[in-house]
Amino acid sequence: MSDHELSNSSEFLATEQVTGQIHDSFQLLKDLSNRSGVLEVFRGDVNWIIYLKRGQIQFASMSVQSLEELDYHLHYLGCKKAREGLRTAKSVETTQHSLADMPLDSIIHWLGREEFLNAKQISQVTEKLSREALEPLLWLQEGEYSWQESESTEPLISIVPHPQLATLIEEFRDRLASWQKLVDKIGSPHQRPYFFNQRAVDSASNPNIAKLSKLMRGYSIHQLAIYIKQDEIKLARMLYPYIGRGEIFLREPKSAWRQLPTLPKLVKPETQNQISSRASAYEKTIKIACVDDSPTILREVQRLLGDDKYEITKIENPIEAAAILFRIQPDLVLMDISMPEINGYKLCSLLRNSNALSEVPIIMVTSRTGVIDKVRAKTVGATDYLTKPFTKASLLQVVEKHLS
Repeated sequence: MSDHELSNSSEFLATEQVTGQIHDSFQLLKDLSNRSGVLEVFRGDVNWIIYLKRGQIQFASMSVQSLEELDYHLHYLGCKKAREGLRTAKSVETTQHSLADMPLDSIIHWLGREEFLNAKQISQVTEKLSREALEPLLWLQEGEYSWQESESTEPLISIVPHPQLATLIEEFRDRLASWQKLVDKIGSPHQRPYFFNQRAVDSASNPNIAKLSKLMRGYSIHQLAIYIKQDEIKLARMLYPYIGRGEIFLREPKSAWRQLPTLPKLVKPETQNQISSRASAYEKTIKIACVDDSPTILREVQRLLGDDKYEITKIENPIEAAAILFRIQPDLVLMDISMPEINGYKLCSLLRNSNALSEVPIIMVTSRTGVIDKVRAKTVGATDYLTKPFTKASLLQVVEKHLS
């Protein structure tokens, strides 16, 4: 049975299984908002499982959730006894019975059986994990699903009382609208913010930002929000202007969380003014930024390219480069590799991990000619490679190639 038939069928046998392709995850869940059974969703190496009873959520989880994530939620809820119980269990575990290999619902069930968690706490942590799993599922724009209709299937743990799926769908739809106002700078709440240098921390006008800098040790926006007991959208709004100015940068999510769908961008129909602006953009001066600690190279690039067609921004201090690049939003970046304090590889990687400059062509301009250097440049996201010394012809060739 197809996903179209799921939308239009009102009765199921108790054992009937439906599989199909996902094109609209909101619609899929809406179709199940009065059903009982188990929904499994698959996208690459990530899978979700959701238990429903008459349109109410009993439990939801996703495969990337780990023991570490459970510990964050236990911290948020103040479940000290459960956290101590987990630490004790981990200290005596064997390779045959590793907690890290157990599903989270089994671990929570065990914590309840051993009286590290009471019934109310089990419900609270189950709700936290379920919401954490459901929200990114609703960002999914393609995938596969399997639905097993059943009145009798019960998860090991459950939210009490069960929240209505339809209510959560609407709540997460509103949250997505809030996220989409930030999506030009933030692609996922699982990206990991950090300050590029101490000067940015010292100059932060918001004292909460300075405090947060001490916690930015590889935690994602999502994890930081749990840790400081703050809604992650509110935290993202606080970070947003600093990300825009290039004072805070976002690393990619950790490997497991990198597999989750990113926030879908808001697509608006273009107005006539926007169409006209886009058409006239081709007539505007092209902005090229050159990052090099050598004033000689900067002057040479200015001399060779600085005509009416190109507007050149020269950046001699690599530490200040990222903030300037975020501010001016160049059409192309020429970048030296060998620079003090931060080399071109690191700076290129940093720009590639940002939403604002992830697609801008970055040309490595360097005297290094080895194959390993070129491979490394490609690995960190460089678009092309230009060897010093260069001529006007070779410089124009590589610039026009990537601006065409």
